[in-house]
Amino acid sequence: MKTIVLRVALAALVLIAAAPVPAHSAESFAAASVGQRAPEIRVKDWIGGDGRTTLADFGGEVVFLEFWATHCPASRAQVPHLTKLQERWGAKGLSILAITGEDRSTVLRYMAHEDAGFGYAVALGDAPEYPCPGLPYAALIGPDGNVEYLGEPGGVPSKTIEALLKKVVKPTADEQAARAAKMLESAEALVASKDLLRAAALFAKVEARFPASDAARKAGARAKDIQSGDFAAEFAAQTELQKLVGGAERPSEADTKRMSKLVKPLEKKAADWKTSAPRAAELATLWRDIAAETWAEANAKRK
Repeated sequence: MKTIVLRVALAALVLIAAAPVPAHSAESFAAASVGQRAPEIRVKDWIGGDGRTTLADFGGEVVFLEFWATHCPASRAQVPHLTKLQERWGAKGLSILAITGEDRSTVLRYMAHEDAGFGYAVALGDAPEYPCPGLPYAALIGPDGNVEYLGEPGGVPSKTIEALLKKVVKPTADEQAARAAKMLESAEALVASKDLLRAAALFAKVEARFPASDAARKAGARAKDIQSGDFAAEFAAQTELQKLVGGAERPSEADTKRMSKLVKPLEKKAADWKTSAPRAAELATLWRDIAAETWAEANAKRK
């Protein structure tokens, strides 16, 4: 009897071993490696983004993907360098995306109190398929979507970037339309969450990037819509908040003394807007907390 049971168990194991393995995309499991397709990133939110949310959205361009954190001194030191790269080659097809696992308030607090000079998009999320041995770390992705470099951000050769930029081709009409549609979709998601000034900024980018297009006309119309009717009070409050903190999405400059003077005004605005403009009230509370505690103070508590 034991022999029969053993034979049945062995047969079952053979069948299991021979069973086909479900197919998965390489991006689901394969770690990033030079010469191979770049794994996708997982982004929850953006600071300074343009409505594109995945690496696929940047297809045909050169992407400089940096992994960083505000608590990492070496990461902080890369901000001026990456900003210069974006300023130098952005118009030729280079997009720098700095991805961090930190939350929005942590990054905004750093910008408000320490350094607001980020001239590129910051992504809040993760990308576990990239073999990041330490921070900062970078992946350079070519127009074909393949990884061209993995290593320290400062170690990317300028010649490599220049060579890849020569491979960037002008998007087709269909590709342009798809990009515009994605930007509009992202803007509408912000409208749905009542982040009206961030939405307005995206609508403006669509109009500037795709002039005389249907997407630009839609963006212009929607930009007007969110300033009136049921949106009027919320838009007005967020506009006032923007003037207080120095930016619709992030501060235009780092100034701890100025931020410290905003604590009480922001508390008052949060209370005033609680009913008439609830999203503005939430944002005012967020900025009040950022103003009340410097990044250095918050960072010290994390150690």
